[in-house]
Amino acid sequence: MTKSSWIKTGTLVLILGLVAFIFFMGKNNPQSINDDTSTLVPPGMEDGHDHGEIENSASFVIEDHIAEVRSSLGSPGEELVKSASDIEEVNTRWVALAEAWDSAGHPIISGYYYQKAAEANSTEELWSNAANQYYLAEKTATGDTFNVLVDLSIHAYLKTLSINPDNLNAKADLAVAYIEGKDDVMKGVGLLKEIEQVDPHNQKMLFYLGVLSIQSQQYPKALERFETLVTLQPQNPFHYYYLGQVHLMMDNDKKAVSAFGQYRMLIQDPALKKEAARIINSIQNQ
Repeated sequence: MTKSSWIKTGTLVLILGLVAFIFFMGKNNPQSINDDTSTLVPPGMEDGHDHGEIENSASFVIEDHIAEVRSSLGSPGEELVKSASDIEEVNTRWVALAEAWDSAGHPIISGYYYQKAAEANSTEELWSNAANQYYLAEKTATGDTFNVLVDLSIHAYLKTLSINPDNLNAKADLAVAYIEGKDDVMKGVGLLKEIEQVDPHNQKMLFYLGVLSIQSQQYPKALERFETLVTLQPQNPFHYYYLGQVHLMMDNDKKAVSAFGQYRMLIQDPALKKEAARIINSIQNQ
């Protein structure tokens, strides 16, 4: 193996070390925008961290998880639940609880209550919210917990699409749920291709197909998709990151350095900025 090949391999290891983080972080929203919600926060959870770890038992039951987290919060958490349950309108009660647990960093519980609200008043927004919360929770779940959350998110996305078949973002996330959660690549890609036929500039579709093209080493297709994405969203650092990866694999080193440079300039996280600098140095010093 030549020196250039060795360096490229080493650089790829650095890149792949970030792929899962970036892909999962952008899964629900490739723009990586976090909504600033101002709503009820269960007492003891004001710092926004999830203090109730998910237990991946032989059989994950979401109601048991909720009871466990409530128990860990103690009496104040129960008071919040009792207070919320006094709200007269059932749907309002479920939504208030869903928003509270979302703010507290408990997407499983938030999804559960959004699903309760959707079952009481079936709307596109409520089912979509439930799906997105379950989908978010999948990022840190494993084993039976992960499998249960996949099933719940797929169910909620299918409900969303039954109300509005034109919700292309929900369809894109459903596709990735099949690919990541069910290992059904053909079904997921088929859904993404359906979106491409309707809206060739749908950003989620382009992002997911672009990442899949990299993973399957279809670099020309990946290049086309991420070049489109940087045009559509020039301020999104992650699109430049993947564009740089594609250029590197296609031996377009100068273009790779340029793309990673844009990524480094736009990204705010210090650790990711540092990794970007290492990648650039590795390419330039080969």
